[in-house]
Amino acid sequence: MRRPDGWIGEKSGWHIRWLQVRGRRVRLRYRLEGPFLARGAAQQPVFLLVIKGLRVSKPGRRPYYKEPTYWLISAVWRQGQWPLPLPLEEILEWLWQRWEVEVSHREMKTGFGVGQMPCWSPPSAILSVRWAAWVYAILVLAGYRAWGVTGGSVRPPSRWWSGARRWSFNSLWRGYRQELWGTQEFQALWSGLTGKLWKNELWWAGLWNAVAGSVRI
Repeated sequence: MRRPDGWIGEKSGWHIRWLQVRGRRVRLRYRLEGPFLARGAAQQPVFLLVIKGLRVSKPGRRPYYKEPTYWLISAVWRQGQWPLPLPLEEILEWLWQRWEVEVSHREMKTGFGVGQMPCWSPPSAILSVRWAAWVYAILVLAGYRAWGVTGGSVRPPSRWWSGARRWSFNSLWRGYRQELWGTQEFQALWSGLTGKLWKNELWWAGLWNAVAGSVRI
């Protein structure tokens, strides 16, 4: 049995499928081989889906090349045969959306603090991740309802950037800050205490402003 990358050199047997992704059409070249029996898993036939590399070019950017990808898909026993579990077009769409899942994981970890909250018991460790993921989902859902999948994003304070074709979580988070910091309940600048003021009032106000601007939740 040949290696998965051994199919790349074949000139025939390739198919073309157009996918609708973020308001644009993407052309994929693929081939489906199998079913095969893998060593150590003789009871579960699998299909090999090979997606050929893609050269991507965007206006104003240097073109780059996406490497070929290889996927093993478990077959299902149905009416005396081993077909694919889903229609092939649907499988291709889900595989393309896998990158969206990776981006969401990165945003939740680096930009939202999932997995970084201090916890001192197993239940709190589980609940903190669930709570942060739920809040993240609510914020992203609000972004989709406001702008859609390919709508405009919140413009940053600077004027040199005209906006992106698709909003990101960072631009969504910036939009929430711009909207909420204008209200009294979510002011980024701490105005101090009533009554007797501290001697270092201005210094504490500036420090609190920096802290409030960097918090995630």
